[in-house]
Amino acid sequence: MARLLVLQADDFASTNAANRGVTRAFREGFLTQTNLMAPCAWFSEAAKLAKSGGFPCGVHITLTCEYPDYHFGPLTGARELCRPGVPTAFPTNANELPKEAGPAVFAEVCAQIDRVLAAGITPTHLDAHMGALPRWDHAYWPQAKELWQRYRIPFLKLNAPETVPEGMQLPVAKFLSFGKGVTLAEKKSHFQTQLKEAVEGLNYVITHAAELTPELQALALSERFDTNRQTDLEMLCDADVEGWIAAAGLELVSVAEARERLK
Repeated sequence: MARLLVLQADDFASTNAANRGVTRAFREGFLTQTNLMAPCAWFSEAAKLAKSGGFPCGVHITLTCEYPDYHFGPLTGARELCRPGVPTAFPTNANELPKEAGPAVFAEVCAQIDRVLAAGITPTHLDAHMGALPRWDHAYWPQAKELWQRYRIPFLKLNAPETVPEGMQLPVAKFLSFGKGVTLAEKKSHFQTQLKEAVEGLNYVITHAAELTPELQALALSERFDTNRQTDLEMLCDADVEGWIAAAGLELVSVAEARERLK
């Protein structure tokens, strides 16, 4: 079996810094796919960049907003999906979403997928920002199945309480990582070790590439938040890293390409 590697950059459309980082990682580096956050302020710019660049894009299902002062909320305006007293923002954590909000969740995710489709982009997959759907406790699992039935777009990863319908989840062999080191050197060292764990089939690395702009620095949620995203971008454009991937016998693909290869 082939040894395939997907390099994904999450949070495309969340900020201008993310849009700039993801675009650079495609144009100057070896990023293989990204995912779009449809409710965010920078969605229109991201969609235009994706269309003009031919970027493979999934839908990053967004039901949470981790930022205290930068707000994005439901396209449907559903109050049960907002923070108490803040109708412009999703909760900061998926655990704060009401378990009984399944119908509102389904309507909201449909609106997000439809916005991506209306922008002229065919989503390659679905995945959930901050693990909101299905949630760790299997909340919204019925809604996930409804989404599969309606759109036939596979999920990257599922918290499923039962057997997953055929085709609903993408094949997964191994999740690897760049690590959380602040410096590029730390991440490169970590990733060299991670590559030894790659297996036959489909391996994934999930990243958060963004340029270190004043916008990103202003939004930083922790001391390492902004620099971690900048070093992810640097990893995706680093010739050493690209060479190590090739030397490990891994072929860089998007999930759309992988599905064809692994049929």
